[in-house]
Amino acid sequence: MKHLFRLVCAAAATVSLTAAHGCGAGQSSSRSPSHPGFASNEKLVPEIDRYRIELERRTGNRHALRDGDPLLWAARALDAIDRQFVDPVDAAELVDVAIDAIPPAEGTRDESAADIVDASIEAMVNHIDRDGDYLVRDDTSEPREGAGNERGGTGLELDLLDGVATVMSTVEGGPAGRSGLAAGDAILAVDNLPVAGLPLQQLVQRLRGPVGSEVAVTVMRRSGQTTTISLVRERITIAGATIQHRSGACATIRIKLFHARTTEEVRSALRELASNRGLRGLVLDLRGNTGGLLPSAIGVADLFVESGLLAKLVGRGDTAGERFFATATDERSAAPLLAIVVNEETAAGAEVLTLALKAHRQARVVGRRTFGRGTVQTMIPVSDTRTLKLTTSRILDPHGSTFEKGIEPDVAIEFEIDSVPKNTADSVIRRAYDVLGCNGATSS
Repeated sequence: MKHLFRLVCAAAATVSLTAAHGCGAGQSSSRSPSHPGFASNEKLVPEIDRYRIELERRTGNRHALRDGDPLLWAARALDAIDRQFVDPVDAAELVDVAIDAIPPAEGTRDESAADIVDASIEAMVNHIDRDGDYLVRDDTSEPREGAGNERGGTGLELDLLDGVATVMSTVEGGPAGRSGLAAGDAILAVDNLPVAGLPLQQLVQRLRGPVGSEVAVTVMRRSGQTTTISLVRERITIAGATIQHRSGACATIRIKLFHARTTEEVRSALRELASNRGLRGLVLDLRGNTGGLLPSAIGVADLFVESGLLAKLVGRGDTAGERFFATATDERSAAPLLAIVVNEETAAGAEVLTLALKAHRQARVVGRRTFGRGTVQTMIPVSDTRTLKLTTSRILDPHGSTFEKGIEPDVAIEFEIDSVPKNTADSVIRRAYDVLGCNGATSS
């Protein structure tokens, strides 16, 4: 199964609402005559029976109702997709996809019903939902937190550049940052095991481990020098927003992700910057911000916009039709000019913020076209250990447009990773300062 990572060896992030919504499978009174424990849409009963018959045929009737009743997981998943996926679906087509994922009869001997049904559900989600996922928690796969088994990380933010795992930045105060690892360093091995060709998620898992344990990371510096550094894993806390740089006339706030505290972190940064009475412009650096909590992104936008619609949701989920407006408050950014720096990893909530400020504050967008993830996902449990992450709504900007093809910057520039001293502006930030008329950006 796929898993969710904010590739920081620390936390996950995607656009979502603050609460998970329950599966609709238990909300209907109709029951499948062939499966007494199943309650769902009456129209889906023939399709579930069709899947059950094929599952039993290919497994020799050995697996269909074992292992915690996995057929019920499939029924709940199909019901949730039928009720809540952002676009109407063809249930018969989805069941065809689920059946195609069942191995031939001769190939199921060593597979459990749970594995087979998991593959079917994952196939259905992948068939319809680019941003969806099917998450399986195996309680035996990782130590439980507590009793000395709390999981920790190294504080590395990684991405694949030309197929090479590369440090994009380090979490301030984390083990990697204290060791001297820096943007542009290429990861060659973890605990002497080469990582070339390893998917990024698997590399992240190698870097994670019990708090207090050591991990050896072999890197190639930008100079070409190779070195191995021993890091002690810690519990990593990521600040959603920090003041990254100040100049005489401009300042930059870096927003890495939208968690529950990000709005207050931005508010605090704005209060600190308010003492600079000569502040002419403010840059919001959203590079690498893949999203997080949508209400948090809306909360940040509200710090800059006096009134009007910030975003709205359309779709078939519980949140469809919801509108987000700026609220009346005296606490606004004092900076008269705004620029937003983005790249191809800027997505979801970060795109919502960008478009709201572009619409209401004429913010200039600098950098590269954004990812284009204008959707909301809802977490829907189908069992105690299995959860659908399903797209239930689309996000529209204040003008009523989607942004699933990404946001084109007003000032398009190409850039590479900058390895620069702390409190200095990299080349992209300097370009944004030029756009705002804040030339000569010298750190203060």
